[in-house]
Amino acid sequence: MECPDISRLKLDRADEDALDEIRRAQRAENLLEVVMLSGVLATIFIGNNVAKATYSLHSMDWVLFA
Repeated sequence: MECPDISRLKLDRADEDALDEIRRAQRAENLLEVVMLSGVLATIFIGNNVAKATYSLHSMDWVLFA
């Protein structure tokens, strides 16, 4: 199946608003990824000794987290 040529595509205001909303959602997603990773790493390492941090790293469900 061939994609249509969109080089002369004209977008109206509603289309541009929708694209802006998609960009905002992507920025929020990127920020959430950083916050979640920071929280997990802080939970594992801050205030824990080496044995507790090692256990936390081992027991973390990294597949689910990804």
